[in-house]
Amino acid sequence: MSKFAIWKRAGTSITALVIVMLAVSCSSNYSSVKRMLRYGQYEAANDHLSGRSLYSAEGYALKAEALFYMEQYADMIESCRQSLQYGSRFRQEIRYYLVSAHIIVKGNLSKTYNRDDYEKTIEYAHILQSIDKLLEDNNLIQDYQLDSDTLNYYLADSYFQTEQLDSSQYYYESIVSYSKNNKYILEKLGTIYYKQRNYDRCLSISNELLENYGNHENALVWRASCLEATGDTIEALNAYIYAIDRLSSENKAIMTKNVGVLLFTMQEWRRAIPFLENTLAAFPADAAAIHLMVGESAFNLKDYRAARSHFTRALEQNPQDYNAMRYLGLCHWYGGDEKRARELFATAEKLKSNTGKSGGDAGSPDKYDEQVESDTKSELGTAESLH
Repeated sequence: MSKFAIWKRAGTSITALVIVMLAVSCSSNYSSVKRMLRYGQYEAANDHLSGRSLYSAEGYALKAEALFYMEQYADMIESCRQSLQYGSRFRQEIRYYLVSAHIIVKGNLSKTYNRDDYEKTIEYAHILQSIDKLLEDNNLIQDYQLDSDTLNYYLADSYFQTEQLDSSQYYYESIVSYSKNNKYILEKLGTIYYKQRNYDRCLSISNELLENYGNHENALVWRASCLEATGDTIEALNAYIYAIDRLSSENKAIMTKNVGVLLFTMQEWRRAIPFLENTLAAFPADAAAIHLMVGESAFNLKDYRAARSHFTRALEQNPQDYNAMRYLGLCHWYGGDEKRARELFATAEKLKSNTGKSGGDAGSPDKYDEQVESDTKSELGTAESLH
């Protein structure tokens, strides 16, 4: 026999011996792990396996078992995936861990959701999604029924409650594709689109709700507000007026105010006044601004007596309001009381210097008229919207 043949046979024998020794070693290691698992020593078993390179379906299956009983489901899923990649010998065991974990986590998800613990709900829902995907990818479903819409609902609502609107939108939209005309989901999507200023999609949702559910309050409000935000002023005005008679008292007051402010910005002075006056009682904190708008509307209609009354009441609410002070001066000027008008102009100049805002010549009512109109519109021309 040649030296080459002798060395070749020796090498083969050594390789076989190493393989046998490794197998015995692994078997020995796994025997100790199995003993730990049998006696409920799950953390010790996991630590033992974590300190070694497993490279086998059995090793990862044993690690999955330890992690399952330690309730570390995210890590368990990864161990299950690794075991399946190495072979199908422990396929049934893996399916048992995954399905059992799904049942447990789903129960936990319901409890955390009912306790308003939305962060934990999101965590559990993502675990369930990972389990479902692994089961499906490896054809382990059999009689196990997936319920992706339920999971998506939990995720969507939990993200919504924690103000994570982009994620909430993603999951709600995935549900609505299977659940057309679901009122609750449409309401949530409408709120999300409105808060995101996605007015076109919010308007679409509003129209769908109104078509399917009649005079839906939020939809009425969204529709009017979205039309205004997209610059369709006339349609917005009609939508606001239509909504007023169909809303609850609180929302009706807000819509009435919005109509008044919108008419004010459109310089529809005569139409704006009654809407604005009707909101004074409902919005005492905004009384100064509302009196100022009503006063300016009356002023532009040359009803200086009514305008003077509203500017005076605006100053009672906010004595530092230089716009109201200048307008009050103009009312006295056009009413023939030049002396009182100049006193008020001088006071307005002091307020102007204190606030750093520009004004006209204290003795020139024409310049005051132009400046006050410009400043008042820029500061008070935005309608309040519902959220």
